[in-house]
Amino acid sequence: MAKVYATGRRKTSIAKVWLENGNGQLTINGQSLDAWLGGHEAIKKRVMQPLEVSNKNHQLMLLLKHLAVVTQHKQMLSDTVFQEL
Repeated sequence: MAKVYATGRRKTSIAKVWLENGNGQLTINGQSLDAWLGGHEAIKKRVMQPLEVSNKNHQLMLLLKHLAVVTQHKQMLSDTVFQEL
């Protein structure tokens, strides 16, 4: 797979997503998923769901940059990743 770029928008929130071949590493605003979300296991699962459903959770590397802050941004990131798979 070539490196793929997508932009996701929801209300006033914007996220940039880059997908490429890799080892399943997920980076959001320079942090790992665990560092970014802390102990919110249900939200982590929701963010990773598109990769797990497509069986690509260990084959891709994701770099996400969240540009605006609203309460629904985690859902928007998940939706953006799912649309690109």
